[in-house]
Amino acid sequence: MIENSGNRDKKSFCINLLYYICAFGIPAVGMLVILFSRHFYPFGENTLLTGDMRAQYAEFYSSLRYVFGGNNSIFCSWARSWGGNYIGLFAYYLASPLSWIINLFPVDKIYAGILVLTVLKIGMSGLTFSIFAKSMYLHNNASRTGGFILLPLAVSYALMSYNIVYSQALMWLDGVIFLPLVVLGIEKLFSGRKGFLLIISLTASFVCNYYTGYMLALFAVLYLFFRLISTLQPIAPIHLDAPAASPTSAQISPVANKRILLRFICCTLLSAGLSAPLLLPAFLDLLTGKLTGYSVSAAESTGLTILEFLKQFTNGAYASLTYANVPYVYCGYATLCLAILFFVLRSISLSEKLCAIGMLIALFLGMYITKLNQIWHGFKLPNSYPFRDSFIFSFFILYLALRTLLSLMPALSDMPPRRFRIGIYACVFLLLIVSVDMGLNGRALLFHVEDEYDYDTVTDFANYTVTTEPLISKIKTSDDSFYRINQFYEYSKNDAMLWGYNGLAHYSSTYNKTVNDLTGKLGMSSDWLWNAGYGSTPLTDSLLSVKYVLARYALPEHYTLLSESGYGTASYLNPSTLPIAYTAPLLELSPSFNEDVFENQNRLLNAIVGEEINCFEPIDFVSLDSKNTFSEFSCERSYTFTAPSENPIYLMISSDEYTYTEIYANDSFVGNYFSSETTCCLYLGSFAPDEPVTVSVRMSADINASEPAIYTLNMKKMNFALSNLLKNAIQITSHHNGSLYGTLTIPKGQSIVTSIPYDSGWTVKIDNQKVPVTVFADTFLIIPSDALKDIAPGEHSISFTYLSPGVIPGLLIFLLSLCLILVHSRRRH
Repeated sequence: MIENSGNRDKKSFCINLLYYICAFGIPAVGMLVILFSRHFYPFGENTLLTGDMRAQYAEFYSSLRYVFGGNNSIFCSWARSWGGNYIGLFAYYLASPLSWIINLFPVDKIYAGILVLTVLKIGMSGLTFSIFAKSMYLHNNASRTGGFILLPLAVSYALMSYNIVYSQALMWLDGVIFLPLVVLGIEKLFSGRKGFLLIISLTASFVCNYYTGYMLALFAVLYLFFRLISTLQPIAPIHLDAPAASPTSAQISPVANKRILLRFICCTLLSAGLSAPLLLPAFLDLLTGKLTGYSVSAAESTGLTILEFLKQFTNGAYASLTYANVPYVYCGYATLCLAILFFVLRSISLSEKLCAIGMLIALFLGMYITKLNQIWHGFKLPNSYPFRDSFIFSFFILYLALRTLLSLMPALSDMPPRRFRIGIYACVFLLLIVSVDMGLNGRALLFHVEDEYDYDTVTDFANYTVTTEPLISKIKTSDDSFYRINQFYEYSKNDAMLWGYNGLAHYSSTYNKTVNDLTGKLGMSSDWLWNAGYGSTPLTDSLLSVKYVLARYALPEHYTLLSESGYGTASYLNPSTLPIAYTAPLLELSPSFNEDVFENQNRLLNAIVGEEINCFEPIDFVSLDSKNTFSEFSCERSYTFTAPSENPIYLMISSDEYTYTEIYANDSFVGNYFSSETTCCLYLGSFAPDEPVTVSVRMSADINASEPAIYTLNMKKMNFALSNLLKNAIQITSHHNGSLYGTLTIPKGQSIVTSIPYDSGWTVKIDNQKVPVTVFADTFLIIPSDALKDIAPGEHSISFTYLSPGVIPGLLIFLLSLCLILVHSRRRH
C-alpha cells in the first residue's frame, strides 16, 4: 500500500510537471515559430528593436549593467538628462527581476537578450494562467487528464493580441503574468484563506511595474464585487489528493462577505505598503516630469466605436499603435465560442451570467468612455499604445471560457473509458487548432507592426555599434575622470544609457521637466518627453561639463579631433570644459530667458560670472527674395550678411510646424532643419573676416517660421570667462555609485555652482558638514554664498551624494507592513 501510494504520488507529480511545462513551453515555442515565420533573429535579419523598444527600452535594459561598479547607482544615473534620479525609471521599466537576464548578453547583441526576455515572458503568461486554471479545476479529472484540457486557454492567454502587439513594451507584460495570480489570490479569500497569495502577487505586480500593477488593483476591486454579488459558489484551489468537490448554488453569507471584503482591503493596503520603497520614490519622481507636463486631452483622444471594437475579435485585426484608438482584445475563436457558451449553459446560474454581463459592460465602458479610460491609465491618457489595460478584458473572456469548461467537467468525468479517450483526442485537436489560430494571429500582427514601424535589422544595429563603440571605449580607457559626452548623432535619445557614459540626452516617461525646458531655451532640441544635445555650442558644452563630443559632421575649430571610426564618425575633445562644480560670484539666481536662445546663453553665463560678457554677438543680415530653382523644394528663403570675424557663426529659426528643410551656406550644405530634432542652434561655419555669406533655407513646404537669429560666438570672450571660472574648480578625487568626492578652493563671498540638475535627494557636505543647497536658473544645484559665509576661505573637501526622495519613508512603510504581516501570522499560528 505504501509503495502504491508512492507510485501514485510520483505519477501525479509527473503529470502536473508535464502540464506546467506544456503551459510554459507551447506558447514559448509558438512565439519562436511566429518569429521564425517573419524572419526574426536568430532565424533572419529582423530584430525586435522597433518603436519604443528601439528608442527607449533596449537602452534602459542595457543601463542595468552600469548600476554597480561605476558612476551610477540604483538611485542615480548620470546618463539620464545631465544626471539625476534613476529609481523612478527603474521602477517603471526595469524592476522585474527578469530584466537582468538581458545583461547576460553584450551590448552589441542586446537584440538577442530582448528576444529571450520576450519569449520568456510569453511563456510565463501561459504558466501563470495554467496555475490559475488548474487551481480552479474542482473535479477528480485531474487524476485522469492532469487538467490538460485547460492548456488551450493558457496558450490563448499567452499569445493573445495584446501580448504580441505590446511585446515591444515588455514591462507591461509583467501585469499580464501576475493577473491570473492576483485573481487566484482573491479566490483563496473566498475559500477561507488569509490572503497571502493575494498580498504576494499584488506586491509583485506593483514592484515589477507599478503602472500595470495599478490596473490590476482596479480590476481586483471589480472582480471582488463580481464574486461577492454573484451566486457562484466559491471555487477553492484543491490539492491533488483532495476528494472531488461538487458545485452547489449556495450563497455566501453576508457575514462571510464582510469578512472577505475586510481581508481584501487589508491585503491591498499591505501590498501597497510592501511596495512603498519603490512606489513612493517613483511617484515623487513623476512629480518632476510627467505629472506636471503636457498630457493628451480628452479632445485629442480618438473615440472608440463599437464597430471597431467588435472587429478586434477577428484573427489578425490591427489598426495602429499610435493613431488608432482601438484595443487589442483578440484571444482566439475557440475562447470566444466557449465564452459565449457560458451564457447558454443551464448549469451556470442566471445571477452569475448577469454579473458576468455587468463585468463585460464595465470593462468595455472603461475603454469606451474617455474619462473612465483616463482613470484606468493613472489619470493620464496615453498619447500612443492606446488601451494599455485591454489585457484585462481578454483575461475575463478567458475566465468565462474557463468557467464553461469547469461546468462541463462532470459530463467529461462520467464518460466511459472509450469515449474518454475520444475526449482526450478532442482536447489534443483543440490544442492544435488554438495553437494554429493564435500563431497565425501573431504572425499577422507582427507583419502589421513591421509595416507601420519597421524593425531594425541585425545589420542596422551592427553598423551603428561598429562606428560608435570604439570611440566611446577609447575615451573611457584614456580618461577616468568625471566628464560628460555629447553625441551629435544617435541610435536613440538614450545612447548614453546604452553605452554607460555620462550624457546630455534622454527620452522616457520619467523625464525631468526643468531640464527639458532649459534645454530648449538654450537652443538645444527638446520636445515634451525628451531632450538632446543637438544644437549645443562650445559655450553650452563647456557649462554642462561636456569634455568629449561624438559627431558625423564638421565642428568648429575649437574642438580637437581625437579619433575616427569610419562613415565620417569621429570623437572630439572640448579643451575649455568646466568641471561639474566650481565657485563663481553668481549674483543672480533666476536669470530671465526669452525666445532668443543665443541671448539666453549670454544671460546664463552673465548670471554665473556676475558681469556682462555676452559671448554671442548678433549679426545683421538682409532677407533676399530668391526664386526657387530646386524642384524637390517648394519654397526657398535666403539671407545674406558679411562675416565679422573667423569666429563660428550659428543660426536659429523657430516654427511650430514641421517640414523637410535643407540649409546651405554659400551653397555648401550645413544641415537639415524643422524636424523636432533639428530645430535648434545650427553651426553655419567659420568664414574669413568680411567674407559675404548667403544662407539658403530650402523647404519642402511653405510654413510659418520666424525670422532667423544669426549670431557669432566670440571665442576670446568665452575663453576668458571660462578660464576665470576654472581657477576655483573642483578637483575630483573619486566618483562612484552616483557620488562625487573631491576638493575645492572656496573664495570669500562666492557660491558653488554645479551643472547637476537640482533634486531634493542631493546631499552636499563640506568638510563632512552638511550645507544647504538651492536651485539656480530653475534647474541647477548650487550652494549659495550665504550658506558658505561661516566657512573659512581656502581649500576644503566636498562631497555630493544622492538618495532618491521617498526611499526612507518607503522603507519605514515597508517595515511596518512586514511587521503587521508577521504579527498576524504568528497570532494565527
